[in-house]
Amino acid sequence: FGINTASTSHCSSVRSIAIRIAEMRARCTPFKWSHRIYEMCSKAPSTSAKGRDGESIAMAFLRARGYRVLERNVRVPGGEIDLVCLDNETLVFVEVKRRDGISFGSALSAVDARKRRKLRTAAADYAQIVAPNARLRFDVVALDGNRVTLHRNPF
Repeated sequence: FGINTASTSHCSSVRSIAIRIAEMRARCTPFKWSHRIYEMCSKAPSTSAKGRDGESIAMAFLRARGYRVLERNVRVPGGEIDLVCLDNETLVFVEVKRRDGISFGSALSAVDARKRRKLRTAAADYAQIVAPNARLRFDVVALDGNRVTLHRNPF
C-alpha cells in the first residue's frame, strides 16, 4: 500500500493496526480502505499526544520502582506539575521530558533554570495546601528515544 513503516510508531501495536485494517475493509471499497490506511499511519502524532504517552510511560516506570502516583497534570497558580508521587514518605514532584531525537539536546537538558523555577513555585503552592509538613523532592523522568531514565533530586 505504500505505507511507511517508520512513521507508524505512534500506532500502539501491529495488532491494533490489523484490527483497524479489518474494520476498514468491512466498510470501504478496496481503493478507499488502502488510502485510509495510508492516511492513518502517515500522520505524525500531536505534541500533546506525545506528552500524554510520555507521562503514561513515566507513570508505569515510577510505579515499577515503588512510587505511588497521587496525581497527574496538577494545575496550580504557579504552573503545572506533571506527576505528584509518594516515594516512601517523601512527596515527589516529577517533571517528565521527552525527546524523540537529539537535534534539540537531551530530555534532561530541557529542564532549564526557568522550568526549574516554575516547578518549584508550583510545588510550593501545592505543598502549602495539601501537605505543608511533608518532605519534598523533585525528580525528572527523561525519555530520550526508547531510553527512560530517572534522575532523583537533580536540582
